Amino acid sequence: MTELYFLDSNFRIMEGPVEDMTSVVWSERYFEPGIFTFHFPRELMKRIAGASYVRSGTNSSGEVFCGRIEYLRADTDGDCEMGGRFLECLLEDRVLAGKAGYSGTVTEAVLRAAEENLRQSPVVLCAEQARLSDPVTLTSAWETLGDWIYATLRPYGASFRVTLNRDGVPEFRIVQGKTLPGVIFSASFGNIFSIESKRDSGGMKNAVYVEGKDGTVVRADLSNGGEVREMYAKAADVDPDAFGTEAEYIDALTRRGGEILAKHAGNASVSAEIDGDALPVYGTDYRLGDVCDVVDEELGIRVALRLVQVDRVTENGRTAVYPVFG
Repeated sequence: MTELYFLDSNFRIMEGPVEDMTSVVWSERYFEPGIFTFHFPRELMKRIAGASYVRSGTNSSGEVFCGRIEYLRADTDGDCEMGGRFLECLLEDRVLAGKAGYSGTVTEAVLRAAEENLRQSPVVLCAEQARLSDPVTLTSAWETLGDWIYATLRPYGASFRVTLNRDGVPEFRIVQGKTLPGVIFSASFGNIFSIESKRDSGGMKNAVYVEGKDGTVVRADLSNGGEVREMYAKAADVDPDAFGTEAEYIDALTRRGGEILAKHAGNASVSAEIDGDALPVYGTDYRLGDVCDVVDEELGIRVALRLVQVDRVTENGRTAVYPVFG
């Protein structure tokens, strides 16, 4: 996937394939737009300086990475750097205009919100969507579309992707990771090495009092009978007048509590380098957003974690995959 194509503002190829990069890093993220960073020789600058977007070639799994170029630097030592974010960032260019409500299943409500607010955006809705069947009434008030959708989907273990289709048009798609108990990463299995564990629970909260527009307060509790760490949040945009019944209003406040707690869950992650020749194979046996088993006897780690980030690093003709489970 080191082959690159540089695109104009209409996603048409203006230069490529380009294979002169000294370093290529595609970093996929599940709950936020991915990022990319390239390093290349100075003489390549004039060929690609006018590009708006960049995409990879197609890999063995049929994937194409594409992102918006957001910075370009040239150093005096001859090294140049280019970087930006994956196409999910295009939803940060739109806001949910005014106050609105969206009812139906989670999938239906999110798609309606996206359809109504992708004004003059190049992004279209994909025909294939993950189906989240819980009935909801979602509210919004002048929020960034991308952030609102991430926050809405996160409690369901779901997210969204924006990828180029075969016609070169960016498509929006809701995705939901799977739980894969048979996919195990362990140094003893020989499929990971250089494992690193991080944990920070200083800012963790597991219970929240959510106050709606009319002063109604609902408590959402995810402590599961353990230590309780409470917080308070005002949800002035959750208006009882937007709901048909009081039960729907209370449910919306409770769901907002879940969204808030998802942002205050603390930080626990395990990162490692994958042996590129070992099983399982990323993109075939498991994907971004899937929940996998991670085991390290020396560190005492034996836990099921979601794959929230994957870095593909290509340097000196070698591509390494670095997963982050969190």
